Amino acid sequence: MIDKAIDMSLNDPTASAIQWALSRVRKEIAGYPPAEQGRVLNRLAELAFTHPHTTPVLVDALESIDVDLAADDIDTLLRKHANDRQSSAICWMLHLTWLREIEISDDSWNSIVAARDPLANAYLLRQPSRPANKTQQTALVDSLADPIDDYAKDEEWPARYIAFLDGREDMTDASFAELQGAGVKLLADPRAWEEEIFVDDPFEPLDTYDEDSDEDLSGLGLSG
Repeated sequence: MIDKAIDMSLNDPTASAIQWALSRVRKEIAGYPPAEQGRVLNRLAELAFTHPHTTPVLVDALESIDVDLAADDIDTLLRKHANDRQSSAICWMLHLTWLREIEISDDSWNSIVAARDPLANAYLLRQPSRPANKTQQTALVDSLADPIDDYAKDEEWPARYIAFLDGREDMTDASFAELQGAGVKLLADPRAWEEEIFVDDPFEPLDTYDEDSDEDLSGLGLSG
């Protein structure tokens, strides 16, 4: 069904074939036999590799069942999206690693940092990590303390704000104290969520999604 939807979308990019197929899979995968769940997840992972805008469907499907992707597959997707500067896809995969307490490899970590995506870097600083990443987190914060220029400083505010909340006073900004006073945490721990964060269908615009856009961030625990 997914493959047929992809073929149909190639002939008519404005059609909603992929949207319909992925929405159907996402709603029904919990009722599939375990072996079939694994097959579908592998297909969704392949699709996320070639169509980054479908990554939310893969992550949501994984959240709905007690099955994990292979660590190598997660690592491959992280590095692919980071190397391609796919901000939304990177963040969805980092959300998954946080939710399932999956370790981020050194190669993936370095690729994400190299992408210089502010929200992805905020994820790297916010989520728990293995001991080896503590040094990497410190190095990342140190690099944020010396921005290239004022524009970069403004762009990197999410990661800088996380560092500020963690006690780095050299990350202060005129607005940070106000945000902190208002209780803005920016990224919530998905392991502590008590209710489903999605409303309606977060994947409704999949057929018209621009793969260079960074706007598909619903459901990632952003607050404030």
